[in-house]
Amino acid sequence: MLCWKVNLGFQVKQTSQQSCVACGKLEETGRYLSTFVKDIVSCRKNHAWERTGLVCTGCDRDMVLNITLRKQKCFAEGCELILNIDSQAMRGKVKDENLLKAYVMQIYLRTIPGISN
Repeated sequence: MLCWKVNLGFQVKQTSQQSCVACGKLEETGRYLSTFVKDIVSCRKNHAWERTGLVCTGCDRDMVLNITLRKQKCFAEGCELILNIDSQAMRGKVKDENLLKAYVMQIYLRTIPGISN
């Protein structure tokens, strides 16, 4: 539920047809898509998808959760690195301070060895 609430802050109406970075599907113009991946997610190798980074409605279902749980690998072909979240970049996107604090704490707890929620 926490990831879903965070993702709501990243929904934007598309004015042009976009390809999903996860599956390649072309999404229709006029749909609301998440910019979570584009705005605050990165791979340590700075792959090209990071400039467009939109996710289709099908892939979006569990994308924020999988990235938060550190289960999502980079979208670049052949890259096995786990994607990272820039918690500082979230501050400008997530307006609810309590939601932001709760989410950042979840990210932090997942980076400590031996702790899994």
